[in-house]
Amino acid sequence: MQLSSPISFVLLSLFSVVACTQAPKSAYSIDFALKHAASIENVEVMAVPNPGLPDALFEIPGLKLLQLRDCRLSSLPAAISKAEKLTILDLTMNQFTELPPEILGLEQLQSLAMSGNPGLDSLPPGIGKLESLSKLFLDHCNLEELPAEIVDLKQLNEITLFMNPLKRLPARMSEMAALSTLSLPCSDWIDDTASLRVLTEMPNLKVLWIDPHCLEHYRSRLQERLPEVSIR
Repeated sequence: MQLSSPISFVLLSLFSVVACTQAPKSAYSIDFALKHAASIENVEVMAVPNPGLPDALFEIPGLKLLQLRDCRLSSLPAAISKAEKLTILDLTMNQFTELPPEILGLEQLQSLAMSGNPGLDSLPPGIGKLESLSKLFLDHCNLEELPAEIVDLKQLNEITLFMNPLKRLPARMSEMAALSTLSLPCSDWIDDTASLRVLTEMPNLKVLWIDPHCLEHYRSRLQERLPEVSIR
């Protein structure tokens, strides 16, 4: 990949690197190119093992979407806190064991995908700081519980939790007025009376997705408790 001149990046809106095993060799580095691509809004890096993430990536003034999928990442640079306009962050299929603390200050973040991080076994109380978050994808992790502070996500309208060993739902989750779509695994929560009560008390729950492995077994029971909710 030849980055011959920063001029060619002036009108670029998408920067994508897919399945590269070696960093490109050129007179102008990717770091330099990003600094001169003020129009970039979307950056996609997929199937690139342990990519170097230069500070310049997070200093792109209009960066709104950052996708770092299947990159064997277990942490993020502190510089991500500079991506103040970031609204979508996709960290699917990596090696995170905790929610990167550096992202908790991203005030405009609306969608966070952490699915496919099997070492992720808890969420920090600080997740409640992501006040603009509306979608949270946590499938195929190792979560047994959700923090009580998840109720502080006032804009959250969708959570996915398939393939997690979830034991129960937080009692105050019933206060999440914006939550309309919830995806839950086949796990202990489904036999927990308190968790079922939480679901019945959610004021605007419209769709409840259940892991297909147990959907038919529990559908009638759940539909009886949640007659106004579409069980899928």
